[in-house]
Amino acid sequence: MIGGIGPESTVDYYRTIVRLYREQTGAKGYPPLVIKSVDFERMIQLVEAGDAAKLGAYFLAALNSLADAGANFAVMASNTPHVIFNELSERARIPLISIMDVALDAARRRKLKRVGVLGSRFTMQGKFYAEVFRRAAIAVVPPAPPEAERIHRIYMDELVHGVVRDASRQEVMKIALDIQAQENLDGLILGGTELALLMRGHEPPGLAFLDTAHLHCARVVDAILDD
Repeated sequence: MIGGIGPESTVDYYRTIVRLYREQTGAKGYPPLVIKSVDFERMIQLVEAGDAAKLGAYFLAALNSLADAGANFAVMASNTPHVIFNELSERARIPLISIMDVALDAARRRKLKRVGVLGSRFTMQGKFYAEVFRRAAIAVVPPAPPEAERIHRIYMDELVHGVVRDASRQEVMKIALDIQAQENLDGLILGGTELALLMRGHEPPGLAFLDTAHLHCARVVDAILDD
């Protein structure tokens, strides 16, 4: 697992993977897992600069270090670097599990048709969720720029630093419900893995949350048990 992007979601991934593994196996031990922690600030600088080549090289080196450590597959414990997922999956020496694919599978199971997407600015402005969800004719709707910027600031200034505030939860929920009403949404992609720390367990009636962090972890455990 590539972690550190950010640290809070990496801890949540590890705990969730261990819990789901124990639930499925009845074991009290831990699944085999290798974590390569990368520099969150460096990733953000490269994404903001639009330097896909350097971003790809940085993550490819991290993935190759996981392969050298004996990993059979890999995940990135963050939505933002999935902006270069296709390139990485073609060049990496081990298979990658896509967070978009597992979210799409969950959306199909829940028969969703129009979903919002919240996360970092890069995820909300990016096309990677829309492109994947188009396979199932599911529309992906980002917030308007002012609301997207408010969510981005909560994400970067609070959540990636482990700060979880009720006032911020209420603000994000209001934005989500406003988008739901305006765009006739039936689902919402929690497209920032730290967003789960804020919104998990607060799903409102009529708006299905796609908790990408939890869904990703569940697929990791399935892959471990199938290995």
